[in-house]
Amino acid sequence: PQDPRWAKALAKTALLAGDEPALAAALARLAEIDPDDAPSRKKLAEMAIRGENYEDAVRWARRSLEIDVYDPRTHRILGQA
Repeated sequence: PQDPRWAKALAKTALLAGDEPALAAALARLAEIDPDDAPSRKKLAEMAIRGENYEDAVRWARRSLEIDVYDPRTHRILGQA
């Protein structure tokens, strides 16, 4: 489905279940279908940092900053990566 609400519901369900792989997949899908959704990209960057996947952290943080250039938390993630 191309409806962002569907992907957000999947992400919420995965978050509540503690299923990080499902959460990452749902957030990536949301990022794909909703070009203005900075929070999903920021969350993916945070998850990548925690997993020490710095390439992905940089990629997702930059994509988030393309939408919300003033987000200090995303800038911090980018600096950590």
